[in-house]
Amino acid sequence: MLCKTNFLILDEPTNHLDIASKEALEDALLEYDGTMLVVSHDRYFINKLATQIFAMEDTESVAGSNMIHYPGGYGNYLNELERKKQTVPAEQSKPTKENDYFKKKAEDSERRKRQRRIALLEAELEKTDFQKRSLEAKLSDGSLSDDYEKMLEISEQIATLTENYNNLYAEWETIVEEDL
Repeated sequence: MLCKTNFLILDEPTNHLDIASKEALEDALLEYDGTMLVVSHDRYFINKLATQIFAMEDTESVAGSNMIHYPGGYGNYLNELERKKQTVPAEQSKPTKENDYFKKKAEDSERRKRQRRIALLEAELEKTDFQKRSLEAKLSDGSLSDDYEKMLEISEQIATLTENYNNLYAEWETIVEEDL
């Protein structure tokens, strides 16, 4: 700054500075008449000094990102980003690779949950069917032919098991169709 150069390149100039040092640096740079290229994550610092913003943004270019110029200060840059968000419908915005990754992880998790639920339902269906057939065999063997109350009780248990079986089967069928 003492040599009266007309171009400064600053890379994260406010890192590791206390507040008083940051303010002194900002004041000195505001007095500087030349051009500055500043790379910084300090939004307050950028807002105070910047007259133009160049941002690296993901695009469809060969390199995968592109330098975009935003005239004006940091506030103009934020306003322009907000305007872009509002003009691009959600359906047209391309999801990022990170979003694709999390979406795939969620889908895989849901698929595994469905498969576990299918296995559980199949075990329950088998158990319910076995219990129902055991009770039906008891009714048909003739040993309870003179005990009307016991036959009625077993018939009610069979009806309950049949209803439970049908409900389990309907749920199983729905989940299997989703899994296809």
